[in-house]
Amino acid sequence: MLVIQPHIQRSNLVTATILISGLLGVSLIYFGVISWLIILAISTAIMVFGLSASKKQMFVLAYLLSCILFLENSAGIEPIEIPFLVLSSLLAAFVAFKFITGNLPLHTFQDTLFLVLHLLLPFAIILGLINGANTYTAVGEITFYSGVLIYFPLRELLNKASFQKLMAGFLLLTIGFVLIRNFIDYRQIIIQAFMPWQAENARVALNELIIMIGVLLFFTSTISYSKLSMKALSFLAFCISLMGLILTQSRGYWIATLFGLGIIFLLVNKSQKRQILLIGSTSLITGVLLLNLFFSDLLGIIVNSLIERFSSITSTKLDISLRERVLETKKVWELISANPIVGYGFGVTYPRRFLMEGFTTSYSYVHNGYLAVWYKLGLLGLLFFLSTWALTIRNYVQGLKAKAIQSTNAIIPITFIAALCGMILVNITSPQTLSFDGVLITTIAAAYSITFKNTQKPS
Repeated sequence: MLVIQPHIQRSNLVTATILISGLLGVSLIYFGVISWLIILAISTAIMVFGLSASKKQMFVLAYLLSCILFLENSAGIEPIEIPFLVLSSLLAAFVAFKFITGNLPLHTFQDTLFLVLHLLLPFAIILGLINGANTYTAVGEITFYSGVLIYFPLRELLNKASFQKLMAGFLLLTIGFVLIRNFIDYRQIIIQAFMPWQAENARVALNELIIMIGVLLFFTSTISYSKLSMKALSFLAFCISLMGLILTQSRGYWIATLFGLGIIFLLVNKSQKRQILLIGSTSLITGVLLLNLFFSDLLGIIVNSLIERFSSITSTKLDISLRERVLETKKVWELISANPIVGYGFGVTYPRRFLMEGFTTSYSYVHNGYLAVWYKLGLLGLLFFLSTWALTIRNYVQGLKAKAIQSTNAIIPITFIAALCGMILVNITSPQTLSFDGVLITTIAAAYSITFKNTQKPS
């Protein structure tokens, strides 16, 4: 078993730095002369970061805050995303340094799973290039998985109660940022609409997972707090989050959220179940009032569009987008069947048919998350997510059953259980295994589940 040593000899630090530089030189030589500048910068960063391990908490917090700037994960590199990319590079170098020097903690099977994924990511880039992927696309797709780099630092830091509070603050900040940004974007779309159909089709389908987690978190908080002021504040936040989720018009996340709320109903006690029934009716009325407050002039159009979107869930006919997903699934499954073990790597495309436009083009993104990770990372990648989700949920359930805990201390564990169950469901149509926020939430939930399980052991 690998353990963290109390002291790291400087000679080991220098040796690891030289070795990592050599590996980067081999992998990045493809990029030309600029690769050596990258190697020099990362090597220097390893030296500095390795010698200042006491600053790890500040670095992790800086990285998490930079993640908020990267949530949109749009094509290309925006200037606002540069801090995140720089910190991700430093974090990757540090984790590699810890692994090479034998100081990476592997105390559980879940730790081993994350180590396997760390090693699988650079292999997927090389495999993608071998299979003819575009270099820019192959390197770009690894950013979907950059959130896993925070796993081992979090495993260590989450043992501290003070850092757990900081993580809760980060989660609230992220939810608030996404909600405010999406409301602003939605209103801008409505204002710029010239025709009624443009307003009816208005949606902000961005970071729906974060909003779903907000709904589940504030819902759990509402039924967990006994103090009236905290209960009212949580309920207000729940209603705002719920409205934000509805306005995304993402049918898969609507169903996933309802499924998550059902999981919460199963986990809580009888008193909280009665509260849920009351909240269900109250939130519907509050949601209508908030819609009328913010979008009173366009409420009729918005409601009609939402009714049409809801009715499409139970429709026996598939709309064009769903038919395209079916064709996409068939094509990707054919490719996986031909190579089910290794996969094809990052950036490798497949022919996708667009029915409305009437043409077929090369496409890399896969909407079915299970097929996406299987196609990109092979069978190991698929088994990683299935095993990690199962182990994380088990850790939280065992922690909740270990001994009686205060309801407020169960808010985060119950939220993560419900969120992961929702993610498992929505992954069929919206890939949690091929999105930055999906992978980041998986990593954070997995890291905290071990701490929660261990701290709830009966004395």
